[in-house]
Amino acid sequence: MEHPYMFFVKLFELFGLADFAHAYPHVIYSWVVMIFLIVVGAIAVKGISMIPGKAQNFFEILISGLEEFMVDITGEEGRWFFPIIATIFIYIAVCNLCGLVPG
Repeated sequence: MEHPYMFFVKLFELFGLADFAHAYPHVIYSWVVMIFLIVVGAIAVKGISMIPGKAQNFFEILISGLEEFMVDITGEEGRWFFPIIATIFIYIAVCNLCGLVPG
């Protein structure tokens, strides 16, 4: 079976990092996901206002739903643990979705 074409590995080869890129392609894609999440988070925070728009309403419902789900499972004392669990969940979900994109 032939190896898949990995766009970001080829990009690292252009910068002279071919050995690193071929040895650790999953690290490169992990960095890409982290940069993507940081950029999306910065864009989302930029538009926060007291009168929420459609996107802000959507994300507030999503986060509050995840938080209530966590509190239902772990109890009220698990509320302080929610930010780390939600961060790990979002990271893993985006990594899995990135794996479905060809290239």
